[in-house]
Amino acid sequence: MLQETNLPEPESGEDSQSLRTYAPLPAGSDVAMVRYLTRHRDRTVALLGEIDETLELLRRSLNASQPKYTGMIGIIWTHRPDRFNNGIYPAVVRWSCHRKSGSFDLHWKYKILNLRNLPRMAKSSKNFAAGHAQTVETLKRVQKLMQQRSTLLNTWSNLSRTLTPMESSTSDLESLRATLKAHLPALPHYQQSLLYNRDY
Repeated sequence: MLQETNLPEPESGEDSQSLRTYAPLPAGSDVAMVRYLTRHRDRTVALLGEIDETLELLRRSLNASQPKYTGMIGIIWTHRPDRFNNGIYPAVVRWSCHRKSGSFDLHWKYKILNLRNLPRMAKSSKNFAAGHAQTVETLKRVQKLMQQRSTLLNTWSNLSRTLTPMESSTSDLESLRATLKAHLPALPHYQQSLLYNRDY
C-alpha cells in the first residue's frame, strides 16, 4: 500500500497541508462564508432604512409644498400580499378629492404613478404655483431613491427565484449522495483514498 508521502506534490510547490481541506459540513460551519452572507444581509437592511427614512421626510416635504387639492402628488406606505412577503413599501400617488353623492363629506382617492418622468407630473397652475419649483426638486430625489430601492429589492427577488428551483432538487441530491456513498467501497483505490480523504 502506498504511503501518503508518495502522493503527488501540489503543482504550486506550496505545503499540501495549507491547501488541503474538506467541505464545510454541516451547513453553516464555514464561519467566514456565513459572515460574508450575513454582512450583505445586514447591509441591505441598513440601506433600506436609510432610503425609507429619507423618503418619509420627502413625503412631508411634498405635503408642505403643495396645497391639499385634487392633483397633489404624495407618497403613501402600503403593502400587498404578493409583494415582498407582504412587507410595507412606498408608492408615489396623485390625490383626488370627491364629494359623496347626496353628502357634504369629502372622500380622497389616489392613483399610483409610474416613476418615469415623475418631476414633470408636478402641477404648476393656480394654487400649486408657489411650491412648484420645490415640488419638482423633491420629486427628482424621490424618483432616484425609489429606483434605488426597487433595484435593491429586485436583486433579492431574483435570488429568491433562483433558490426555489434549486431547493426543489435537494431530494435528487440526497439520492445521488446515497448512491455515491454506497459505491465508494467498491472503487479500486478506495482503501488508499482513506489515507487522504474523510469517509463520511
